[in-house]
Amino acid sequence: MARIKPRSISAPDLAEFVEQGSDFSFEMLVLRTLRRLGFDCSHGGTYQDPVTQKGRQFDIHAERLVGESHVALAVECKNIQEHAPLMLSTVPRTSAEAFHQLMYSPHNSPFKRTRSESGDRSFYLPGLPVAKRIDQVSRNQSGVLTSDDSATWEKLSQAVNSCHGLIERHAHPPSSLVTAIVPVLVVPPQRLWRVDYDANGQLTHQPHLVAQVELFLDRTWTVPGYPGTGGMSYRLSHLEILTFDALKPWTERCWDDEAGLFPTPKVTR
Repeated sequence: MARIKPRSISAPDLAEFVEQGSDFSFEMLVLRTLRRLGFDCSHGGTYQDPVTQKGRQFDIHAERLVGESHVALAVECKNIQEHAPLMLSTVPRTSAEAFHQLMYSPHNSPFKRTRSESGDRSFYLPGLPVAKRIDQVSRNQSGVLTSDDSATWEKLSQAVNSCHGLIERHAHPPSSLVTAIVPVLVVPPQRLWRVDYDANGQLTHQPHLVAQVELFLDRTWTVPGYPGTGGMSYRLSHLEILTFDALKPWTERCWDDEAGLFPTPKVTR
């Protein structure tokens, strides 16, 4: 049987790939947007993977300071296509999962520590949907629905693992800044779906388009500290999955006095 020769790739084919299917083109769009939103960005740098100890490349590290509240994001970008959207299955977040950590310098301390904001002071409130499962759904050549999230899971892992470098960078020296470190995956609009279950596994909401989903992680990275301290541990509670059009409102919420990463002290009367 004669072997079919693949069709050669032309300049218009490459232009179409850049316009419609290129992860890098989408990554550059996200980079420009973050810079317009006031973030200082490092693009395409390398880091040592804390799991494999191999050198890897991150998409974007984005940092912004408002007053003394500092947000550092490890951002990965995935130009998911409409034939293989991302669907996340959620359950109500438990009280034990409702937390996020901040890095700060205690008064007169030579090294930084972390503290947890939990309950109604957390960025991640109890009872709200939190993702526990990822599926990237498509049809195979026979038309059968399948799930293969390997490529997207690789991006998620890179966002989480490259947070190690951000934690290490900001673990010292001491400063007056309070820092939140968050891994983020950005995908195109109309590519992110959510299906909701109750705590007993009963379906409560059929798959529906959303702009943002929080994936529960509970991943701790420990970085070297000052001599005798045993290092500093930072606990990543969630990974944010955002569509491109949710990027601006989500970053603005980070500094919100009521619902942000840096809760203001409650006033009692």
